[in-house]
Order: sequence, then structure tokens, then C-alpha cells
Amino acid sequence: MCKHFSTLISRRAISSQQLPPILAVNASVYSDESFSFWQDWRTSTFLLPRISLRGELDGTDDPEEIAYDVRALVVKITGKDRKSHLVAIIKVPGADRDDGSSPWFLFNDFVVTNISQDEALGFPDRWKVPAVIYLERPDMHDMLDFSGLLSDLDQSILSRDTSISSNRDSALIKHRLLDVDELPKPGSLVAIDAEFVSMQQEETEFRSDGAKKVLRPARLSLARVSVLRGAGPHAGMPFIDDHIHTSEIIVDYLTEFSGIKFGDLDPSLSPYTLTPLKLVYKKLRCLVDSGCIFIGHGLSKDFRIINIFVPPDQVIDTVDLYFIKARQRRLSLRFLSWYILGEHIQTDTHDSIEDARSALRLYDAYNEFETEGIFDQKLEEIYKEGRQYVRMEQCPLTSDPDDASKGFKPPALPSEPTDPPAALPVSTYPFTQATRSHPPRFQNRY
Repeated sequence: MCKHFSTLISRRAISSQQLPPILAVNASVYSDESFSFWQDWRTSTFLLPRISLRGELDGTDDPEEIAYDVRALVVKITGKDRKSHLVAIIKVPGADRDDGSSPWFLFNDFVVTNISQDEALGFPDRWKVPAVIYLERPDMHDMLDFSGLLSDLDQSILSRDTSISSNRDSALIKHRLLDVDELPKPGSLVAIDAEFVSMQQEETEFRSDGAKKVLRPARLSLARVSVLRGAGPHAGMPFIDDHIHTSEIIVDYLTEFSGIKFGDLDPSLSPYTLTPLKLVYKKLRCLVDSGCIFIGHGLSKDFRIINIFVPPDQVIDTVDLYFIKARQRRLSLRFLSWYILGEHIQTDTHDSIEDARSALRLYDAYNEFETEGIFDQKLEEIYKEGRQYVRMEQCPLTSDPDDASKGFKPPALPSEPTDPPAALPVSTYPFTQATRSHPPRFQNRY
């Protein structure tokens, strides 16, 4: 044994035709000198939209060149007095439009912006530094074999009872699995609601003028999801009611809003149907791919936190149905249930089955009003009634359904205090003016 460290350099020589369909290139920019190779020139950029590579044969360059297109970039953005963050710049196939817009899109957290090719591939200064470059061969689809992928949906997952809880209480099982003749088809209606727990507290600071600045938002994780039948003899009956196991540390169960308590997500303690997150994703993905129409209240935010894309034509959101754009204010599920359905929900805590069922009934009521031709009149009445139960000074006008709904307080139940509790503070996301060399669309969204 030599008992010392030595530098080992390995090299693999392949021909041009053996080059892979996709290359991920680490830009390795750790100094001003290395960045100078990537920095823009006077009239052009260093990174071109298409480049050519050659393999190696017997120690010499292969004469055949293979073209690669730049498909995506991961870029580090450094702003003045701000923490650095990563953004993705992706070329979306088929996104060239007649109006001349570019196929390049900037993904900055939840904000997506169309940008020009020069802006996508350019590195004008140190505020924008390349991290990873993804290259794709134009003939990639001819090289890949997709025959091994599943072509048919396996809907049996919706009819299987799965739980990893060792203490599941049968008395708490509220759902009934789908029968074979109930399996979803394109256009099948389902109602959905989800609850979340906090994995990371919000980090904030207060400015000298008293304004609150969010440095890092709270990170939420899916804790429970309930999906109900939307039509048929068992409409309103849940067929999915899963609590989701997580191995991460939960910093706040948000019990007042989620109904989740300590132990509910622990396999050794939970009395509920407890499943892994991956299995829940499979169920939801199966419903989406089957063409189901999802009914719920505030679904855009739920789907974003769950991190699943549902085509807009498969979403019916009651927060949008019962909304007058000119009023700018959206109505809460609790207020709509009280006014239209004559029910008090979310009195002590939130229950995803109750919320999903209320959204489904609100959709049915919407259809009835439309059939009778009185929906617009009814909506005006709802907004007029809502003014009596909203405190304007604590609920500023906003397009966010969650923030806008906090001011609506239905009349107190006999067991509730007459004076409603103070509304929760509304988080703000102040954006400072961008510096001259740092375009606003690239800045950290928080």
C-alpha cells in the first residue's frame, strides 16, 4: 500500500455515433477567469443554439460531426442585497408562435416568462452564471426505444385498499373503493380536496417602514387527499381518503386548517388509512390520464403544492364559478356553503371530505341556477350579502382566493362567540426595484 492520495484521471473514447441522445454539461464556473469563457461578446453570445461535437477513434478525432441543440439551462442568479437562487431556462418544442414569440421560457419558481433566444443564451455579466447546460441531439427520438413503456392505464390501483398503518381503525374508514363498473372514463366527475402540513416555517424580516418582507416562504407537504364520486348513485361518496406518510420532520401540523394532528402520519400511531406519497401520486396521475374532471375550491393552489399538472379543461374550480371580476374579491368555501347550501362547515377545523363534498354541491347548485337563468342575479345577491360579513381593513383586495376569503365571516353558531377572531395576517411579497443589470423576471420571487 502506498498510503497516500494520488490524482486519477479516467477517459472514455467513443465514436461520434455513440454519443448519447442527451448531454448534461457542468459549466464549472467558479471564478472570474472561468466565467470569461461564457461571457457575451460585443455582437454575439458564446453559447450558440446548435453546436457540433466529435467523438474519438483510435486516439484521433472522428471525422463525423454530431449536432446538438441547446435544450435547457440551469442558471444561477445573483442580485444586489439578495440571496442567489437558481432558475431554469427551457426551450419548449413547438412553442414558436405566429405572433413571433420565442420558444424559450424562463421558469423562476412559480413564474413562467417568455424570453428571447439572445436573453436565454446570453451571459452579459456576473449576475447570471451558467450552472448546467442540457444538450439534445435532433435525431434523439429515432435513437430511443419506447416500446417498453406502458401504453395502457392500470386503473386497478383505484380499487385496491392499501395502508401502511399498523393501527388503522376500521371505524374511521370513510371511503369506499371503486367497483369495476365505476372506474373513471373521460369526462367522469370527481370532487377533490387536500390538506397540508408545514415542513419549514416562513422566514420573514421587517423593514424600517414596518413592511414585512418574506425571505423564504413556508414549505408545505401533502398530508391528506380525498377524492369523491361526482355523479351516479353514490355521488358524494369518497373513494380515496388517504393520509400521506412522510419521513421528514414536520414543524407545524396546521391542525386548525388541516385537521391533521401528531401521530396521524406515523405508521405506528395513525388510526387512518396511511399511504406513501408515491402511491397517492399514482392514483392522482391515473385520474388525470383517464380524463376525469376535477371539481374543487381553490384547486390551482392545491395542485401547485401537490406538484401535479392537470389540464385546465379538466378543472372546474368553484372559486372561479362564483366570482365577479369587477369586484376583485373571491368568495370562501365556508361563506358559499353557508349562503347557498345553508350549512356551516370548517367550524372547528378543516375536513377534506367535507370540503370536497361542499364544492361538489356548489357545482350542482351552479348548474341549477344556470338552468333557471338566475345565476347572475344570484351571484350579485351573494356579493351583496357578503359585504355584511367582511372586514375590509383586514382583507385587502386581492386575486388570491385564500387571502380574499379570510374576511368573510358567516353568522356565529350558538356555540361560537359573537365576535369573530381577528383575521390571520396576510403575507406580502414585496419586490424591490431591480438593478440596472438585473432584469426583474430573473430576480428571486421572495
